[in-house]
Amino acid sequence: MDEPIEEKDKDIVTKSADFAAGYYIIPIFTVVVIAATYFAFFTKAAEDSFYYSGMRDRAKQDGASDVGVDFRSFDNGAVDAVKKLQESKNQPPAVPNEKAPEPSVMGGS
Repeated sequence: MDEPIEEKDKDIVTKSADFAAGYYIIPIFTVVVIAATYFAFFTKAAEDSFYYSGMRDRAKQDGASDVGVDFRSFDNGAVDAVKKLQESKNQPPAVPNEKAPEPSVMGGS
C-alpha cells in the first residue's frame, strides 16, 4: 500500500532557494546591508541628497519668502561657507569669561 515517494529533480527555483537559505549567505547579506546603509546615509553625496533634499524641495515648492531669510533653501554648501568664514576670521569659539561675575539667582547683588 505504501508507495515509495519519488524524489523529483530540483528545478532552478528550488536550487536557488536552497542556496539563499544557507548559513554562508547570512554574513554576505549582512555585509551588503551594512555597505548599502553606509553609502545611503553616511557619505557626502548621501548627506546632500538625503538630508538637504527635503529642504530644497520644500523651498522650490513654496517659493522663496520675500521677508527674511528662508533657511529651507540652505544646503550643505551654506554650511561649508559658514565654516570657511569662521576659519578665515581665526577667532576662537566664544566661551564665558572666567573673570565675569557670577549671575545672581535671586536677582540682587
